[in-house]
Amino acid sequence: MVMQAGKEISVFGRCDKEKISVSLKDENGNFVASVESFVLSDTFMAHLPAFSYGGPYVLTLDDGEETVSFKDVYIGEVWLAGGQSNMELELQNSYDGRNITAMAGSDSIDKNIRFYYTPKVAYIGEELFKEEEKSSWELCLPETAGRWSAVGFYFARELAKRLDCKVGIVGCNWGGTSASCWISREYLLADEKLKGYISRYDDAVRGLSEEDYLKEYEDYLVYQAEFDKKVGHYYLTAENPNWDEAISLFGESKYPGPMGPRNFTRPAGLYESMLKRVMPYTLKGFIYYQGEEDDNRPYLYGRLLTCLIKQWRDDWGRDDIPFINTMLPVFLDEGEKETNNSPWGNWPFIREAQLNLTKSVKNYYVAVPLETGEYHNIHPLDKKTVGYRLSLQALKNVYGYDTEADGPSFGSCDIKDGLVRISLENAVGGLLIHNDSDESIECDFEIAGDDGIYIPASDVNINDFEENGITYNITVSSDRIKDPKYVRYFWKNYGTVKLYNREGIPLAPFRTDKNDGSKANWSRQGRICED
Repeated sequence: MVMQAGKEISVFGRCDKEKISVSLKDENGNFVASVESFVLSDTFMAHLPAFSYGGPYVLTLDDGEETVSFKDVYIGEVWLAGGQSNMELELQNSYDGRNITAMAGSDSIDKNIRFYYTPKVAYIGEELFKEEEKSSWELCLPETAGRWSAVGFYFARELAKRLDCKVGIVGCNWGGTSASCWISREYLLADEKLKGYISRYDDAVRGLSEEDYLKEYEDYLVYQAEFDKKVGHYYLTAENPNWDEAISLFGESKYPGPMGPRNFTRPAGLYESMLKRVMPYTLKGFIYYQGEEDDNRPYLYGRLLTCLIKQWRDDWGRDDIPFINTMLPVFLDEGEKETNNSPWGNWPFIREAQLNLTKSVKNYYVAVPLETGEYHNIHPLDKKTVGYRLSLQALKNVYGYDTEADGPSFGSCDIKDGLVRISLENAVGGLLIHNDSDESIECDFEIAGDDGIYIPASDVNINDFEENGITYNITVSSDRIKDPKYVRYFWKNYGTVKLYNREGIPLAPFRTDKNDGSKANWSRQGRICED
């Protein structure tokens, strides 16, 4: 395993004796540290002192009758990789993943990476306990690394290379999950605007007996297994497979199953059965990739994410533990059409919320891999860029490296003679235009007057100039709006990303005024909800 350097190390577990001793020995058998812990309610928590990078060590636990030892233990850097399917996406299924997996462990960098996958069980019971007994830290090898989080792998690899130490990733993620799945019931209920996640769940299960629910749940497992088998075969063998035809042939998918105490999408569920099972394993910080499942409540996402960060930091007992988020990349759903003559426009609000928290939450950072998304694929395959940009945030903001990690973002604007002049942050040296499409840069900028009705800009100038000590990077105007009031950039779910800084990091989407009246129009889950 890998244990965190520079911090007191938590060693915890279950024991039916009165106390337990925990010791750490070096490879020559010499004691490095030894502590004792009393057992309370069959659980114990011991704390080893802080160490610098090193190993291999042997970690031994002794309750007076039974001794358990863990070998090949190192002190290094440990990060928890949380979120939903894009954090979960396996290395072997990412771009060039099979080749990377086949070479895993072949160089000294890979030998410094280790991974622990928190068992994916949606409820606490015998199934979870059995999976936990089978789970373990894994070395980076072809037979193991392919199942790891691709983002986590590339993040860890870059840290291992730059820090020259062992790096451990604790994978704790599940596809298709709202952020509310990873927050406790108590924290959600304590927030007036978030308690709806709990009340909607309570309404859905009210009056449902455990016996009836388990019957419905078991029936679902049987049905969905057969459905998935048929659809999987269809996609492998059909000449031009598509989802609508699959549904017509095999019936409706019932995924994710009936709502209830075993449904992995229920609020607070995975917080109990996954996150709490690995806390408070001593960590350096969190990396996070999530937001897709919350796109039907985009206006609430900033509050939800703030609650999650506070919950995790409170549970780990450190209000400053670094939290590095991933801005959602471009994506256009297969079924995304203009609704009410307007594009859906819901993901820009998620991206805005993700970025806004950098101004209000300490030690919170955002990587911007905007261009890595794909048309009609909510699981884009380029996870190397994502992991690398997350690592840049860690290296700069957590480890103090002098490296460029942030892309350009909106700073301020000034309106003069019908021209909106925009000053950006993190745009030293100006912007570069990368444009492989037929679209002009004007199509990414929209401008509006007092009525808040946006139209495409007719003229956009990407050229730095200074006035009164302020550097302006972009000017935007429209021959149809004489008195502009608002500008927004890349306020859409999908498009070709054209503007970057000189380090190759894209300009983050923005609007010059959050009170411009912009609204999301639709989501993959249907209508946009205000609550």
